[in-house]
Amino acid sequence: MELKNTNKWLLIVYGVLLIAVGVTTLILAITNIDVADSALSIAAAVALFIYGIINIAMSLIARTNRFFTTSLFMGSLAIAFGVVLCIDRLLLGSIIVYLVGILLLALALICLIKAILFLAYKYKVSWIVFHFIFAALGIAGGVLILCFRAESKMVLYATIGSIIILSGLLEIIYTIRLVTKKDQDEIVDKTGEDADAEA
Repeated sequence: MELKNTNKWLLIVYGVLLIAVGVTTLILAITNIDVADSALSIAAAVALFIYGIINIAMSLIARTNRFFTTSLFMGSLAIAFGVVLCIDRLLLGSIIVYLVGILLLALALICLIKAILFLAYKYKVSWIVFHFIFAALGIAGGVLILCFRAESKMVLYATIGSIIILSGLLEIIYTIRLVTKKDQDEIVDKTGEDADAEA
């Protein structure tokens, strides 16, 4: 009953909030990508400010040479990057697109090298073909992302929004199933107790 009466509504509200955030991200990705960029940059800047302040405070409290230097440097760097994000709110989205494109190209290159090595050492043909196909798709995807950055950013944000919506739906479904199962278990237990009492 505890889960049913207390945690159930919190989990459902959390799921609904996730869906609301996901839908907002999806709408902004399609209608106004600059607002989505600004929102992402502000959220990241706030997180960096908090991280930076905590690190600087910890370095001043600890005051041991090695820890002091590392924490002070990391905290100052985080705050500096947070300030940059506040000044140029479109920067983070561009960085993410570049990173995704470069990462995809790097993975494709690794797959291509593996495919060539598999071919040289006469591995299974299916493995060689799979790695060549994945490498070709990765190279094509990476090049397209880097060439069409604005469109790629829209697709990326739309994908993130869709994933958040899916997470919220799964959270709600999981909670409802958990509560339903708990109710069924309680009914079975109560039926068993009544049967024992009658006997």
